[in-house]
Amino acid sequence: MNRDAPDFVIVLGDVSDNAREEELRLARAALDRLEAPWVVCRGNHDVTAQGDRAPFDRAFAGHAPVGLADRAQLPLPGGLALAVLDAGWGQVDGRWWVNVPLEQIEAVRAGVVATRPALLVVAGHFPFVDQAPFIRSMAADGRNAGTQTDGERTIAALAGPGYRTLLLTGHQHFHHIVASSTDEPAWLHVTTASLAEYPAEYRIITIDGRRVTIETRPAAPDLVAANPPEVDWVRGREADRERVWGG
Repeated sequence: MNRDAPDFVIVLGDVSDNAREEELRLARAALDRLEAPWVVCRGNHDVTAQGDRAPFDRAFAGHAPVGLADRAQLPLPGGLALAVLDAGWGQVDGRWWVNVPLEQIEAVRAGVVATRPALLVVAGHFPFVDQAPFIRSMAADGRNAGTQTDGERTIAALAGPGYRTLLLTGHQHFHHIVASSTDEPAWLHVTTASLAEYPAEYRIITIDGRRVTIETRPAAPDLVAANPPEVDWVRGREADRERVWGG
């Protein structure tokens, strides 16, 4: 990733398995090797089994903002705003819920109204919407799980009008990209597979005026080819790997 020389890096969560101190220490050491500034979102694996969030907060102090990112910490280009969301989750009557607290959404919305960016980038661990009906015919139940309970309402609260919104999430075990069906508000939702062993790929996102280009690259050149074809579904379709939005 350092060879790509990005302006900044967004890590979309699940940097550990069970939020053990040693796991978090190793993850922090790896991210500290990045030459670009970076921020990290909290994933569900970054909370202990007892629900303790403090180990993650300690390990990534200064790199895990919630809300609109401070321009003094990240070299954000003019016209771009970055919001990092931190969701909560739990069970009610045996059913899981995942939501971003309303106060986070309202604070981001107020900041966007005040600053009027051309592009709002929203980063969070959990996908906002059920993005991939196609996956149900290809993979077992559960691999498409974990979308936000009120994600569509969150998008409606944060997206336009007057600017475009790029939503970046992880959590699910396959790549997927979906765009809004309208030009106003306009949003693009990019989910990157959250798996350590396969496909172990990352996204390069290039913003050039109104043109946003999404590229997918492997952590090692032969990593994808070395894996069996029956797990190719996690790589997504070609449209889930490369996309040009706007222009």
